[in-house]
Amino acid sequence: MDTNKSSIKNNLIKLVLFFLVALLSIFLIMTAVSMFSLPAPDVAGVGGNNNSMDDNGDTENSEDRDGEYFGQPDDDKKEEEEETAGYEEENLNNQDGDIEDFNHWKEQARERKDEVFNPSFGENYAQEEENKSLLPDAGNINDDFFNGTPNIDISGNRNGDGIPFGGDGLGNSIIADEEKSGHIPVLEVLGEPNFPFLKVMVMENYYKNRWLINTEEEPELKLMIGVEMEENFSKNSVKIKPVEPASGNLPVLSGNIELKYRHALLKYENTGIYVAENPVETFYEMVYTVPPTEEKLRNAKVSKSHYEISYSKEMEALLDTIIENCNSDYEAIKFVEEYLLNNYILDNSVINNYGDNDGIHSFLFEGEKIGNSLDFLSAYAFILRAIGIPCRLAIGYRINDTKPYQIVYGDQRYIYPEIKFEEYGWIPMDVFPSYPFYTPPESTVTEITHADPVAKRGTSFNVRGRVRDSHGRLLDGMQVLIYLKEEKDAPCLSYTKANVENGYFEVECDVKEQTGPGKYHVIAELLENDLYRTSSSDPELKVVTDTHLEIYSESTIIGTTFKIEGKITDVFSGEGLENFPINIKFDGIDIFEEVYSEEGGKFSKNIKIQIPDNLSPIKKMFFAKKYSLSYNANFYGTEFYYPSNVSVNLIVWKLMPLRILLAIILLLLSVAAIVFLIIKTKSMQLFKKPELALADGENTHLPLSDFSYVADRKRGRMKLFVEFPLIKENFPDVWGVGDTLLVRFVDERGNFCEKQLTFHKKGKYTINVSEKNTLLSSRQLKIVIYREEIIYSGQKFLKDILGKDIKISATMTLREICLSLKSKIPESKYKILEKIFVILEKSVYSLDVIDRNDYEMFLNAIENYKNQL
Repeated sequence: MDTNKSSIKNNLIKLVLFFLVALLSIFLIMTAVSMFSLPAPDVAGVGGNNNSMDDNGDTENSEDRDGEYFGQPDDDKKEEEEETAGYEEENLNNQDGDIEDFNHWKEQARERKDEVFNPSFGENYAQEEENKSLLPDAGNINDDFFNGTPNIDISGNRNGDGIPFGGDGLGNSIIADEEKSGHIPVLEVLGEPNFPFLKVMVMENYYKNRWLINTEEEPELKLMIGVEMEENFSKNSVKIKPVEPASGNLPVLSGNIELKYRHALLKYENTGIYVAENPVETFYEMVYTVPPTEEKLRNAKVSKSHYEISYSKEMEALLDTIIENCNSDYEAIKFVEEYLLNNYILDNSVINNYGDNDGIHSFLFEGEKIGNSLDFLSAYAFILRAIGIPCRLAIGYRINDTKPYQIVYGDQRYIYPEIKFEEYGWIPMDVFPSYPFYTPPESTVTEITHADPVAKRGTSFNVRGRVRDSHGRLLDGMQVLIYLKEEKDAPCLSYTKANVENGYFEVECDVKEQTGPGKYHVIAELLENDLYRTSSSDPELKVVTDTHLEIYSESTIIGTTFKIEGKITDVFSGEGLENFPINIKFDGIDIFEEVYSEEGGKFSKNIKIQIPDNLSPIKKMFFAKKYSLSYNANFYGTEFYYPSNVSVNLIVWKLMPLRILLAIILLLLSVAAIVFLIIKTKSMQLFKKPELALADGENTHLPLSDFSYVADRKRGRMKLFVEFPLIKENFPDVWGVGDTLLVRFVDERGNFCEKQLTFHKKGKYTINVSEKNTLLSSRQLKIVIYREEIIYSGQKFLKDILGKDIKISATMTLREICLSLKSKIPESKYKILEKIFVILEKSVYSLDVIDRNDYEMFLNAIENYKNQL
């Protein structure tokens, strides 16, 4: 019995020891596994050999492969390891939370993968033995669709009529082709772009080896009336000017932009594409928000995918591998890029012919794993879509994002992917990059043989020159851009363009409004072609202008202090000239003063006038003498500004102090007598002076000291009213900037006083009258620029009368819109409508002064139009 108990006890001890050893072994194995980042397994022929040998026969370790997958340079690994070591202890307690977050992302990624997968698109896969990768509406597309719709063809079929990838123009089918396209100038780009791409088209759908545009999206009409643009270089802004006027899709920046143009455009909201129905002959501008950094994208989430696709079992295994090796959306995006680069060969000279098989599937899982850029980009976009990350292909141009000015050529055609993030929208990804910047082999010499040395604003200047190759031979059939720059290296758009015929060019250049007086470099720069490089020449040009001097001081003064006020402007632009000396000289009096113009060209100065004893007055009175004087205001001009002057007459009343003192004494005695009578009778009493204040939108009070008011105290305080006599009845309380407005303050008995006010800034103002902090009366007033107010009211009026049933083209002028309405409204109303459009055209297109009369006529016409039955 004791023997059996001892045997059982020994067996139990051995069993416990066995379990302890087994648990310890399992723990050690799990610890060892967690210390290494294992490479992805070879899945269905995809991914290659993870234990591949390098040139020296050494096996790549897992740490090196992780660095490749996430885009981490080898030089930075040591530095990152040192930084990470300092945080290991701090993050130890957060590891469980991180693992939970990673697992949550993997779970979400699997759910997204299942959501986008639609097996119905691949029902015939087994029967037809084809690899199908389709999108929801693919069943509605037939072969004729490709003949009229732009698309990217990755089939490798050279028998079609497609345009080679990188070829000239943007035709229907874009195909891979090893031949280089023509080096033809297409665009001028001014400004530092947010991304190194210009987008022309976006390919959303994939069907039968073709990437297609979304033909179901309807464009929105953008009128862009009165858009303000500046042609100069500015931050976070890019201006584009076509070398040759062109219509159709406009090359635009990717990312979040605001496009500005002076004519109507069609906008495709989803793709961010703009279309011009008429040729663009000038420039358009794009103001962009600063794009997110890589660090921000690393922590960002992608938007919900709207694609539905089907794929093979091999593809599903690859998708599972990606999810297992990543912990975030951005890691998955980088993993796919590095996976393709590490396991496939990128060679644009290779053109795979996939026949009737799906090109993406064949490239990934069949053949020699060699492909061109279209193969890599298509596989990249499709794989990301399959794991629920929205990705599409954009067609446009690759540009240099470090240059403030550049000319874009046709052989810079480029295809790149865009990925949509929740916070940032569609962001372009620079994957599998190539740099299609070509330098022609032959040098050239461009010479300006003649350029006018001086040109006045409002006129033009002539430029002539010749172009030769390095051997002195005259070139023909090329083009030269003419620039006007204050500094040789200053970035700017071209002034005009000239054709080179038999080696020579000549062009007449109008001096543009934005070209101010000063010295400029006239630069002629040759546009490149396949053979000849650019060259330039840069003589100087002096731009001058006429000036206009205006005096608006009072023509009559009392006393000896005279305040001279005026303004000096550029005749061509009407802009005020700052910091220019104006000389004031009185005839017959030894007075000479100098005053400098300030902001807006305005100037003012107080001048002390000494009337000489030998000057006879033109009129004598008991307490004053009247003199007639004249003075000249002169601007003597500078190197760039021509002189101007003006002569003005001035009436001066010279007071007689002793006689005035006597009159004051008599007046005071009279006032004292009157006051004595008023106090004695106690019938009337003078109120304390009320306080009048003018308030703007921020309630800043400006006291007006010359307002007074008398009332009968026995009757109590009367109501006060604020009136604007110059604003006609039934018109809104609106007045123009810089115009003098008469303001009247009236009580119930009809007593009133008046004040003239001038507002120099548009906005909403409030006129208040108060006494001892008690508000007596108040009225609001809107100060506007009449041209802007007419355009604003006209836009509202056009929207009301056009409605939904009347269709207009994006390129129609105001006159064409008016004519299109002639058959749709009665004749009596149309005559009134013509008057409305005449005033609106004057406000939008002309440089004439728009004043109060135009504004009142416009409002009356609109009111008459509305009142017509």
